[in-house]
Amino acid sequence: MDGDRGNPHRLLYSLVNGSDGAFEINATSGAIVVTRSPAQLQREAYELHVQVTEVSSAGSPAAQATVPVTIRIVDLNNHPPTFYGESGPQNRFELSVYEHPPQGETLRGLKIIVNDSDQGANARFNLQLVGLGGVFRVVPQTVLNEAQVTIIVENSDAIDFEKFQVLTFKFRAPAADLGRNRGGGEGYRRLPYPHSLSAPLTSLSRTGGGAEGGYSAMCPVKVERRRFVKIHLIS
Repeated sequence: MDGDRGNPHRLLYSLVNGSDGAFEINATSGAIVVTRSPAQLQREAYELHVQVTEVSSAGSPAAQATVPVTIRIVDLNNHPPTFYGESGPQNRFELSVYEHPPQGETLRGLKIIVNDSDQGANARFNLQLVGLGGVFRVVPQTVLNEAQVTIIVENSDAIDFEKFQVLTFKFRAPAADLGRNRGGGEGYRRLPYPHSLSAPLTSLSRTGGGAEGGYSAMCPVKVERRRFVKIHLIS
C-alpha cells in the first residue's frame, strides 16, 4: 500500500529470491501463486523476499521496499501405512509355530516393517491385531513414521491344534489421535488392503510316548516331533 495521499503512485511487485521457481507473484496485485505440484514442494518452509517498487507518474521508479514472506508447507495425511517383508511391500506373512508356545514368547521367523510416508503428526498411528482376542499382542502399539513389528504370545492355551487348524489375524492402523479424525470419518487410517495373520494347524500322528511329546508332524517344509500351528499375517 502506498501511504501517499491525493494521487498515490502505482506499485509493482516482484520476487527477489527464495522461491526456487516454485512460486510466482502477480506484478500488479501482489498475489503469490504456486507454480509446481504439491509433490514437488520439497521444503517445509519457503522464505521469499518480495520487492515493491513505487512508480512515479512519469513512469520511472520512485521508491522501493523489500519485505520477507514465509510460506509454510503443511503435509497432507494421504499415505496409508505400508507393511514390508524382506523382499519389499507385502500383504501376507506366514510362519509355523509349535502349539502352546511359552507365554510372552516372540514369534520368530517374521521380519515385518511398517512405514507411513507422511510427515510429522500425520505419520503417527496405532497398530492393532484383530482376530481371536487375547492370543497375540503386537509391539509397538503406536508408530511414528516407521517401526519393526513384533508379535508376542499372550495366551498359550488358545494356540491349540485340537481347537484351531487356522488362526487368522488382521492388522488395523487407526490414527493415533482419534479426536482429530485424520484419514477418515471414524479416525482410521486408510489401508490399501487388509493386513492379516492366519495360522493353520497341521495334522499329526502319534508315534510313541516320552518327554518330547511323541508326535511327528507332516508339513510342506519339514517334519517335526511336535504339533505346530501355521501363522498367516495379512496386512
